[in-house]
Amino acid sequence: MQRSYRITVSVFVCALATAASAADIPVAGSRVIVSRHGTREKLFFSSRDAAWTVPSSTSGSPGPIQIDVSSPLSPEPRTLHVPPATGAVGWTSSVDGHGVVRRYKFRNRYAPNGFSAVGAITWVSHASFKLLVRATLLDPTGPQGGFRIRITDGENRYCARFDGQSVVADDTGFFSARDASSAGLADCSPAALGEPATSACEVTPDGASCGGSCLSDEACTYDLSTGSCHCTGGTGLACGDSGPVCNGFCPVGRHCGGVTLTDAFGRGCGCVPDGETGCGDSEFPTCGGSCADSTSVCRPLFEKVSILPPAHGCTCSRPGACSVDTGNPDFAMCGPGLDCPPDQVCSIAFGFFGCFAHCGPP
Repeated sequence: MQRSYRITVSVFVCALATAASAADIPVAGSRVIVSRHGTREKLFFSSRDAAWTVPSSTSGSPGPIQIDVSSPLSPEPRTLHVPPATGAVGWTSSVDGHGVVRRYKFRNRYAPNGFSAVGAITWVSHASFKLLVRATLLDPTGPQGGFRIRITDGENRYCARFDGQSVVADDTGFFSARDASSAGLADCSPAALGEPATSACEVTPDGASCGGSCLSDEACTYDLSTGSCHCTGGTGLACGDSGPVCNGFCPVGRHCGGVTLTDAFGRGCGCVPDGETGCGDSEFPTCGGSCADSTSVCRPLFEKVSILPPAHGCTCSRPGACSVDTGNPDFAMCGPGLDCPPDQVCSIAFGFFGCFAHCGPP
């Protein structure tokens, strides 16, 4: 088996990381509802304010959109990144007679699903913004005490805050507020929205691990190629780019899951059918999970790469025996697959002279 390793630093993540330099625009909040009834959850937010300006884009999508919500009960913001995909499920745009985009719409009728928890967005330039999420995002086990929201695009940060007299109802599982003025917000910073201070994702002083904060849909991850830590994952990334978190978006009917074991290089992610577990997330050594394509099979694996710590888990591979291809005398190659006799597991070691494989007990 040949395996390639890739560490991706997404332009999407970098764009949002620079959001702090964007203009902060407090807006009036017209209505917010956060509700949970049994297994059904909803977060609805609307704002009518001339300050809303749609991002300038020619792709049919407004680009990366980040949504942060918080409350006194849940002060650490919960984050969603909206997939930048276009189409019947995704973004569409409307233009005026001069070809300038005046409205964006996002549709995801069957949310929450592997595409997004966001069900709908309607964004009208110099007029309004409406958001429907099929999840509360916030802790629904008690009164919220208020509601804060920040919408970040590639150009600006918009925010609204509901508290005090704007709150209509605040009970366990249900929060409602309306007509929040923007006058009390100086900017859209974490401090202005009552969010706690955070520390940067970085290598810990002992040099042995990563520490610090990332957005709630990201993880602070060590990058073996640079010896540094950075935030990875995100619900606005394509599934294959969201490793090792594996929470990116997939086509409707599929969800993001691990399709390789987790090792020092991270893990690979792929879109697997809804209702099925990704191979890399399945139990070792049974490994009954699904792969992203019908030509791969889920197999148990012991892996050793040079001086790096060994790893074991379930991984997708091509069908074929766990063996060494001796056709190249200068560099041994493993493959074509990881198949072993019953009750045995393929062990692979990568070294200076190539790859070596054999079957043995789990």
